[in-house]
Amino acid sequence: MQEDLNARYSGFTEIFTDGSKQASGSTEAALFVPTLAQAVGWKLKAAHSVLGAKLFGIHLNLTFANKYPALHKKYIVILSKSQSALYLLKNIWNPNYRHIVYNIQKLGSQRRQVSKVCS
Repeated sequence: MQEDLNARYSGFTEIFTDGSKQASGSTEAALFVPTLAQAVGWKLKAAHSVLGAKLFGIHLNLTFANKYPALHKKYIVILSKSQSALYLLKNIWNPNYRHIVYNIQKLGSQRRQVSKVCS
């Protein structure tokens, strides 16, 4: 997989994201940018679902990339293991997540450099 990723996104800055719900009920989202040695985590309201946390993570990745000076003029690829989140980004007709999906798409389109979200 890493070889395919390197071939398809050569020169892109990789940003890894994930979201999860712990056994304790807490919900979290995080990002990691290996080339910048940056990791950021967010604790979310317990009412968030796992899918909501994963979408929130992608949203925060784009927000971070748009605000972090070292990433302003870089091509980025956001890596997520969530096939469900990626499906929703392509098909926005799920009424439960339409608002955050729209915001993710809007943030991605505001970047001058190409932003890709993939698994």
